[in-house]
Amino acid sequence: MKAEKITDAELEILKVLWQNEPLTANQIVDEVLQHKAWNVKTIRTLIYRCEEKEAVFADRSQREILYRPAISRKDYTRQTQRSLADKLFNGSMSRMMLNFMEEVELSEEELAELKEMIRHAEK
Repeated sequence: MKAEKITDAELEILKVLWQNEPLTANQIVDEVLQHKAWNVKTIRTLIYRCEEKEAVFADRSQREILYRPAISRKDYTRQTQRSLADKLFNGSMSRMMLNFMEEVELSEEELAELKEMIRHAEK
């Protein structure tokens, strides 16, 4: 499954499932409605689309269908970052990261965290 095939709306379904899985369609609808004012039918359509795109697994062995994400948040993030770097920075992750750092004012805590990540990556 390629992350770039997932729309922003479909991503909302995955976010719910990353937080708590497995869930029935009704449970997904309830969770989405807590932060989005969407129609129930729209949410159910998004669940169906996610299944069609193989972004979620549907376990039909129970009385109620249980849904699970087919891609982890970490893998989705990694694919999305790689795609963005390829599209905008000729594949250079370092250029992409530098661009983000130039555009966003980081706190001292965030800078310290980044430095620690870099030290960890160098090992």
